[in-house]
Amino acid sequence: MKIIKKIGIGLLCLVLFSLLAFNLYNFVSIHLFHQELPSFFGYSVLEVVSGSMEPSIHVGDLIVINRNASHYQKGDIVTFKDVDGSFVTHRIEKIDDDQMVTKGDANDSSDDAMPRSSLRGKYLFRLNGMGRLLASFRNPFVIGMIFIIGVIVCIFLSIDKDGNPILDPEEEAFYEFKEQKKKQESASLKAEPEYSDFPDFTENTMIIPRSTFARGELLLEKNKDPYLKKRYLQLKNDYKRVEEIYLQIKKVYLEVKNRYAQTKITYLSSKEVYLYQKEVYELHKTSKNLYMKAYHDCIRAKNAYIGAYKKLSRIQDAYKKQRRVYLFTKNAYLKVQKEVELLEEIEELERL
Repeated sequence: MKIIKKIGIGLLCLVLFSLLAFNLYNFVSIHLFHQELPSFFGYSVLEVVSGSMEPSIHVGDLIVINRNASHYQKGDIVTFKDVDGSFVTHRIEKIDDDQMVTKGDANDSSDDAMPRSSLRGKYLFRLNGMGRLLASFRNPFVIGMIFIIGVIVCIFLSIDKDGNPILDPEEEAFYEFKEQKKKQESASLKAEPEYSDFPDFTENTMIIPRSTFARGELLLEKNKDPYLKKRYLQLKNDYKRVEEIYLQIKKVYLEVKNRYAQTKITYLSSKEVYLYQKEVYELHKTSKNLYMKAYHDCIRAKNAYIGAYKKLSRIQDAYKKQRRVYLFTKNAYLKVQKEVELLEEIEELERL
């Protein structure tokens, strides 16, 4: 199944790339290099838009012409450029060194005589109905849709049911190895180093007492065997060399042990500093959270204060309006009261 998907993706990419390359080459040749007819290694491709060559060539066919053809004769189907600047594909009826006469197989009359220099190539073969397909691919919207669909199909063919990319066994092993290595590195970073004390260097039994050598020499004097004496002296010298190396190693070991002790002290002090900094960081984080909470509470209180202030301003404005109405009404009332008192005085005077 994976092989079929890979083959399908490859073919789809090849078709899309070929169409894109063909249209791009035509665009560059015509608009940048100003070629009247793009050519691929001496061959050009044209779309048939009229039925003048029916039934040999149909409308919508794609024809291939040889641009490098040098020999033309009666009966050949050729492509030439007419007086209007259009490319015409008709059959030759008559040709000489300077001029030619052509005619479409479906036309009743021959074309006007054209100079031989107007020839652009000789017809080779046709692709039935491919002209319409090629014309549709010149539409930018169609090209965009094809590429979008192609990308969607490629993505669909390159993933499994769970949406994960389909990988080869080698790729799966490589990604699994990378994942395990990443986990090991993260675990090693998280793990805290543990220091244990060096073992004491107490292997002093290796040094043979001098009395042992003396006892061996007495035995050799009694034995009188030259081979044993030679062998004993050789072993004695070897032992002395080993003893010297042992003492040097013991000295280096003690130096390393001292450096280890100093490193352990440095580590423990660094650990204490780290724990202190961690505690300070946690306190700072807590303080920051409390500060942000207080800040937001302050913002909310400020907004509430602004809202209350605006409400108070509206109440004050309403109060001022009501006060003005009240003063106006009071003045009117006093004025009316004075008029009433004046009328009462006038009535009383009239009674008198």
